[in-house]
Amino acid sequence: MKKRFLFTINNQSGFILPMALFTISIFFILITATITSYQNEILMSEAHLERIKMHTLLQMSFQSVLEEYDEPSALPHTIYYSFMQGEVNIITTSITEDTWETLAKVTTDNHSEHTFNHHMNIQIFSNKD
Repeated sequence: MKKRFLFTINNQSGFILPMALFTISIFFILITATITSYQNEILMSEAHLERIKMHTLLQMSFQSVLEEYDEPSALPHTIYYSFMQGEVNIITTSITEDTWETLAKVTTDNHSEHTFNHHMNIQIFSNKD
């Protein structure tokens, strides 16, 4: 009596080769999809880190403004800061006596640029302790 396994290997109708090719192609598709997903995750992580760097530069520049200027009337129209991770250019405009509008253009060391619009209140200057 022939064993079932040997019967399928010696079968000349070609059942094993298409199954092997199908299994290998599914395996390669899964590997390719995993590699592509990993590359996309790396790109998204780099973009997220760049965004965090931009917000850090923005907060550093606003903190520098609060430390350098005691009152809002002393604010110049354009303020420029250069940090190790990038540069920030702030344009200030007085909206009312209590509110200042700031337009901050942040440029990182990787040449990524973003513009932030922010409102500053007079209370920020008076609460520096």
